[in-house]
Amino acid sequence: MKKQILILILTLFFKNLFAQKCDCNSYYEWVKKTFETNDAGFQDALNKKGRDAYLLHNILIKKQVQEISDLHSCIKILRKWVYFFRKGHVDVVNVNTPPNSPDVIVHEVNLKSFKKYLSNKKIHDVEGIWKYGDTEIIFKRVNNQLLGIVHKSNNSVWKKNEVQFIINEDGKGDYFNWEKSKWHLKKHELLSKDLLKINSNIYLRRIFLHTKENSKKIEQLINRLDTNSPISQKLSDNTFYLRIPSFNPNQKSKIDSIVFLHKDEIVSTKNLIIDIRANDGGADKTYEELLPFIYTNPIRKAGFEFLSTELNNQRTLDIINGAFGKLNEEEIKEYKSRYKILSENLGKYVNFEKPKKVSTIILDTIYQYPQNVAILVDDEVVSSGEEFLLASKQSNKVKIYGRPTMGALDASNQYYSLSSDKEVVLIYTLSRRINNMPIDDIGIQPDFFLDNSIPRYDWIEYVVNKLENLEERK
Repeated sequence: MKKQILILILTLFFKNLFAQKCDCNSYYEWVKKTFETNDAGFQDALNKKGRDAYLLHNILIKKQVQEISDLHSCIKILRKWVYFFRKGHVDVVNVNTPPNSPDVIVHEVNLKSFKKYLSNKKIHDVEGIWKYGDTEIIFKRVNNQLLGIVHKSNNSVWKKNEVQFIINEDGKGDYFNWEKSKWHLKKHELLSKDLLKINSNIYLRRIFLHTKENSKKIEQLINRLDTNSPISQKLSDNTFYLRIPSFNPNQKSKIDSIVFLHKDEIVSTKNLIIDIRANDGGADKTYEELLPFIYTNPIRKAGFEFLSTELNNQRTLDIINGAFGKLNEEEIKEYKSRYKILSENLGKYVNFEKPKKVSTIILDTIYQYPQNVAILVDDEVVSSGEEFLLASKQSNKVKIYGRPTMGALDASNQYYSLSSDKEVVLIYTLSRRINNMPIDDIGIQPDFFLDNSIPRYDWIEYVVNKLENLEERK
């Protein structure tokens, strides 16, 4: 849902504005009031964090915003304010960042001396010469920052020595896309000596002092993680592999198709690996056709309730009016009924399934195969990806491998509010799970934690060995 919201925002409000001065205090007061009034998870987060901690947080942020006059710095501090509550399903976005941003800086690099410096280094870290697509990037430490400096590019927008990536000491920073619009760099990670990952979808390969270590496996890892569509592969006689990068509703037909094409193969193979690493969520209905492969007993699913406010209820009107896709007559009737209930309960939480707080999924078939299902996860699995895991964990067939998920599920169903000057968007949540087991900022723990001694490119091989050795012992 987050991608849909951002696309809608950019479609409706994008302008080429270069003036980036702002009254940050006014933005802060607007964000604070809007979030406190409308975010479905606000009160739960406040109860968890404590009112005293919240008041102190407000005092510190208030002091900082009064000293800020440029919009980019203001956005950063406003993000810091909303991230106090949780790290998922919230954000503050400047929708008017102009192409060819004047924030791009230039830093010249003497390539010969830099290569000599790299050759004398004893370790392979982020400093180096990298490539992604047709662009070569020099990552060089300058003072307390790592600068990603363009060395060569076929993109005419970018010139040699312009800085495309800025990584601060805390591992976060900024980067500029192909149009030189500035975006938030949330994290970076060396997946191997020769593979650098930035955020969830930028992969760079080391091209100077390249170790050539496991290069085939690295290419395979990138192909699997960098795909936008589901992938299937028979890894061995005993193990079938499905890669599901997203549960976005626009992926449902693709997932359903791949299941239809390979169903007979899957239900005649002993082991199944479902790889949902970096799955950015979407909608629970998207993974419905995967459930029969994991099902062994009824699946209990926590319900959720919506916070009714005038702003929040506008989203239901947006749906009725086709903002997120055309509805049929039955769906329009359903959402109009929901809008009526919401409007009659302003300021309250509404459970459309009342009095039920938990629903149960019961299927009529339990397949003999697959006997063992391994689900591969990492810290970028969020939202409906985590809901899929909660359902999967109730199966006797399933074990989860990888790292704890991000933890962005309790408060969900994103919506947005646009500032009066149409410069800034606050993204927040409309609903909360009716459940006593918190997930937000905690995540879902794997059954088998894959530590750093197992390279990312070896995760699938590791799981295959686990599953097939398991078969040998039976």
